[in-house]
Amino acid sequence: MRINNSNGFTLIEQLIVLSVILTILFFSWYNFHSINTNRTTQHVLDTFEQDIFYIQQHSLLYQRRLTLLFTSSNSYIIYRSSLESPIIEREFGEDVQFQYETRRISFTPRGTIVDPRTIYISINGQTYEVTFPFGKGRYYVTET
Repeated sequence: MRINNSNGFTLIEQLIVLSVILTILFFSWYNFHSINTNRTTQHVLDTFEQDIFYIQQHSLLYQRRLTLLFTSSNSYIIYRSSLESPIIEREFGEDVQFQYETRRISFTPRGTIVDPRTIYISINGQTYEVTFPFGKGRYYVTET
């Protein structure tokens, strides 16, 4: 007596299809994680750049100093004076760490930084060096 079972797939065929699907899912997850890390890094650096530019432009335009104050290792605020509420409050995830010598960044009414310094930003284990040179209104970001 012979059983003709041609309606289904064999176990080997199912395992091959399952392994192909798992391989595709693994590589797409790996690529997604890499893209997400790159986007987080770019978001933090862009936000920091825009905030520094805002402080500098405000100092030039209104001849009044704004200050960026690091409140913790992953957050900062921008304020006019310590008696007023902050203009901007930024808090990033635990994967972002600011390392600094002094907690404040501010610009003179001419657009130059008050105290030249270097700040290190660690994002997902990668460290970036933000350098504010003396006598200039710009800064440089380098990957270390």
